[in-house]
Amino acid sequence: MMPQPETIIVRRRVREAAWNGAPCRRSRGGWLAALVVVVFGLSAACTWTVVPPDLDQPGAAVMVTSYDKHARLALPSGDGRFVEYGFGDWHYYALEQWGTRSMLRGAFFSQGSAFSRRHLPWTDDPEAFRHAAGGVSTYRMEVDPARVAALRQRLEARWAQLDGERVHRDWEDLTLVRWDRRYHLFDNSNHKVVHWLRELDVEVRGWTLTNRFRFVEPPAPGD
Repeated sequence: MMPQPETIIVRRRVREAAWNGAPCRRSRGGWLAALVVVVFGLSAACTWTVVPPDLDQPGAAVMVTSYDKHARLALPSGDGRFVEYGFGDWHYYALEQWGTRSMLRGAFFSQGSAFSRRHLPWTDDPEAFRHAAGGVSTYRMEVDPARVAALRQRLEARWAQLDGERVHRDWEDLTLVRWDRRYHLFDNSNHKVVHWLRELDVEVRGWTLTNRFRFVEPPAPGD
């Protein structure tokens, strides 16, 4: 016999009460929260370094933007705009469930990830891009155009393949689609951006857990 809706609600409330009130759950949640605080506390003092490739010819401009807790990568879209990509936990990033419980769930027990995409106006000025994107800081670099085209083609193919639930965030004109790829503390949005940068032959140094990064100017020709 199928349970009545009232039974389902009661069970859901019991699970929620167990998370918030039972001693064993409280202890577990407390340890996880402490671990997150320690990890982010240690990593807050660490900054990863972005070193663009040393090109022999003009490259294609890409933008890396730091937001509140994550980074995103923008590539030339081929039609006079940028297309910006991001990654995160479905509930935290896409559904904007930003509480402590959601943060812990995303870090250790994520129920799926989100892949984001949006278009932004073309500009060569990183500060103008940052303002349009709504980020905290933006860095511009030039990379091999062929690598940019290959990465954009791969990301666009991935976007087209994902047919799960979608969310459109009006306040930043951002669309997010549910992805079955696992998300966790040590494979988060910043790690994904670092992976994409390395596909562009960009060197990344340091612990990339957070969105704290600095940009190193490539050597001038002849140096």
